[in-house]
Amino acid sequence: MGKPPNAASRVRPEEPYRFVDRALFWLESATIAALLLIALAQPTTGLLGLPIWGLVVLFAGYSLIAAFIQRRMSRSLRSFARRYVADLPVVALLYFLAGEPGGCSSSSSSWPWTARPRA
Repeated sequence: MGKPPNAASRVRPEEPYRFVDRALFWLESATIAALLLIALAQPTTGLLGLPIWGLVVLFAGYSLIAAFIQRRMSRSLRSFARRYVADLPVVALLYFLAGEPGGCSSSSSSWPWTARPRA
């Protein structure tokens, strides 16, 4: 008679991937929600006059579409590295668009190289 199967042999190969995929999805969703709350609490405009909260909503939409496409792909093409490497240009573009037109708008900076000379 054979040995009874242990718990490790009953785990299907896609289950660990599914767990990590869900965990990363919820972590990314919570991060986007926190960024949206911060952007709504301190509304500012970006480089082209776009509100920052709008850029966060755009990224949330992109993230949902990317997650949907990733789940529809075959297992051999699905990769966390591919997903997050594809996110880098989108995040870089949003970072550029969220920049303030004149740079830092704070005139009362405490950095020594931007301090006003004493009169």
